[in-house]
Amino acid sequence: MDDIAGQVLKNSDKNRVFHLFFVPRRSCLCEKHLEQKGVYGSFGMVEELSWNFYPIENDVISMENPMAFKDVAIDGDPTALYQAAVGLVQLQRIYGRIPKIYGKGTMAQGVWERAKKLGAEEKLLSTGERGTIDQIILLDRQIDLLSAFATQLTYEGLIDEFYGVKQNKLTLPAELFAK
Repeated sequence: MDDIAGQVLKNSDKNRVFHLFFVPRRSCLCEKHLEQKGVYGSFGMVEELSWNFYPIENDVISMENPMAFKDVAIDGDPTALYQAAVGLVQLQRIYGRIPKIYGKGTMAQGVWERAKKLGAEEKLLSTGERGTIDQIILLDRQIDLLSAFATQLTYEGLIDEFYGVKQNKLTLPAELFAK
C-alpha cells in the first residue's frame, strides 16, 4: 500500500486518473491505510475483482492459494475457507448448479456450509438448472497430511521440486544455458 500511495503522490500533478482493484476481494485495512496516507480520494474507481480461479488445463482449474492450509490450520485465519466458498458459488454461477457435492473433513464441511449460505442469497444452489459439472469433491487437507510430503517420482515432479512449476509454466535460470 505504501508503494501505491507513493505512486499516486509522485504522479498526482500529471492530471492522471488512478483506479484501484482489489483481487480477489476488497480489504478495509488497505483502504484505511490509503486514507491515512491521504491518497484514497485520488482514485477515480475503487473496485473488487473477484477472480477466484486460474485455468491450468481445459478441464482443470485452481484457486492457486499455496498458503491456505497454513493460514487456516496454524494462523486460525478462515479467509481461505471463505474464498473457497465464494469460488464454489461463482463456479456454479458460471457453469450451472452442481448436483453432487461431496466433502471429507471439517474444513470441507465449513466451505460447503458457507457456500450454501452465499448461494441461498442468490437462490443459486437450490433452484438453478443442472449445469455442465456433474460432481465436486471437497477435501480437507487435515484428513491426509502425509501425501503432501510424498516424493515426486515423475520427470515433471522432479523438475517441479528443483525449479518450481507454477500454473503449468517453468522458468529456468539463464546460467543453465550459458555457452
